[in-house]
Amino acid sequence: MLSLFLLVGLCVRPLAPILLLTPILFPFVDSLGIDKVHFGITIYDLEFGDRIFTHLFGINIYVANRYIIEKKDLFYRCFSFCYIIVLIVLVFVTYIQQIS
Repeated sequence: MLSLFLLVGLCVRPLAPILLLTPILFPFVDSLGIDKVHFGITIYDLEFGDRIFTHLFGINIYVANRYIIEKKDLFYRCFSFCYIIVLIVLVFVTYIQQIS
């Protein structure tokens, strides 16, 4: 479900998939015995795909890339580090139920 939410979050804004995917996936989640609160928190994956990967950072990288002439490799390494940290937090929240 994590990869499905990330993929859908890259394509559309989060509200439509929440309204469409929640009723479809809820019986599946209920039959697997996953906590409903934990499932609600994993909807954050949609927000991650929408905000982090596409809109906010994409525009900021484009603007910063135009004005940073030297040390672009340092900029991209630091930026990649931020993505890795956010992705690790996302995986922890998704797979460790006690955190959520």
